[in-house]
Amino acid sequence: MQNLFNHMNTVKIILNSLRIIKNFPKMLKHDIFWTYFQLRRSRLIKTKESELAVLLVDSHVLEKGLTMPNRRLGFGQQRVRNLVKSLVSTKKS
Repeated sequence: MQNLFNHMNTVKIILNSLRIIKNFPKMLKHDIFWTYFQLRRSRLIKTKESELAVLLVDSHVLEKGLTMPNRRLGFGQQRVRNLVKSLVSTKKS
């Protein structure tokens, strides 16, 4: 009986390994996509659309934060700096 369980575990391991090998191209494509997405999001890869998206998000965060009661001292200073820098660079290009 123990021998049968060992054989079944071996078959499961082999099937899982084959499943991983079969799906490897999809996983690689997925990882490459998410890496590119994260690089764009982190502003290391700049496109016109990503720059406009950053402007939109930063301005929305500021608008939303300004409507909140009890804001902390210095709220949004870095966002404003980023927003001004993005606006200047967008205007130049």
